[in-house]
Amino acid sequence: MLDDIKEAVRIVLVFILCTLIFYYGIMWISEEYGPESNKSVNNNAIKVNQSNVTYENDELLRRIRIFFEYGE
Repeated sequence: MLDDIKEAVRIVLVFILCTLIFYYGIMWISEEYGPESNKSVNNNAIKVNQSNVTYENDELLRRIRIFFEYGE
């Protein structure tokens, strides 16, 4: 009976240890390769989401319609 309890406690402790290692490993990876990792680049690269192009309302709707029609 006592050996069964020791075995169950050991299994639970191993499970908790593995869970913590996995959790902190994922946290480390997300910090290392997260979206902030590319903000320190100081070169002539142009960000894709920053655009000086402005569209008229009709032009924007036409482009959205084409996007959904052709799936591109």
